[in-house]
Amino acid sequence: MIELQNVSKVYAGQDGEVRALDHVNLSIQRGEFVVIRGPSGSGKSTLLLTAGGLVRPTEGKVVVDGKDIYTLSSRERASFRGGNIGFVFQMFHLLPYLNVLENVLVPTISGARKSDRTEAAELLQRLKMSDRLHHRPSQLSTGQRQRVAIARALLNRPRVILADEPTGNLDPDNAAEVLDYLTEFHKAGGTVLLVTHEQYADEYAQRIVLLQNGKISFLREESLKPSHATE
Repeated sequence: MIELQNVSKVYAGQDGEVRALDHVNLSIQRGEFVVIRGPSGSGKSTLLLTAGGLVRPTEGKVVVDGKDIYTLSSRERASFRGGNIGFVFQMFHLLPYLNVLENVLVPTISGARKSDRTEAAELLQRLKMSDRLHHRPSQLSTGQRQRVAIARALLNRPRVILADEPTGNLDPDNAAEVLDYLTEFHKAGGTVLLVTHEQYADEYAQRIVLLQNGKISFLREESLKPSHATE
């Protein structure tokens, strides 16, 4: 589903170049739940954003569902993301001037599919947010904000969810709830790539990749074993 071929990403820094990714090769199969783990500054977020078509690599190729995504134009790539990839971030990235329902509908702006308020409301009901449809993000708890972000990620029926520290701001109960939602998506056939600096998600993963200094340092090769959600 996702293949990174000899991918490097170099940023310009005050003291010279910073190599966030260093010739990374990684294949993620359709229907896998993969965790990328590593310390702060190891390149995890850059890897996730590069895999999702948001950060162009300095060198190498990124293939998602058979498409070399960085050969697409910016508009084509945005449309491809909108139709195939859902993103969940630690900081939620909800728009403060929109209510809950409107925030969930944001992905339809890309035109990947028609705006469907009924489906958005049904998703929010599944995520126990039906009584908050017209609240603004500032009126929600951190756990509720992440549930809205998950509903937004799911609205376009993506094939892949990319999650960047999705429980980093949550207490243990809300963190477990978020992981349960992600594994429910995985159990239904979706592909999940989650990056974190902690071990909390290991039991949910089919495969664990350790990243250090922009390089894969360890791979737990247990691809397609039953995950926590399906056992």
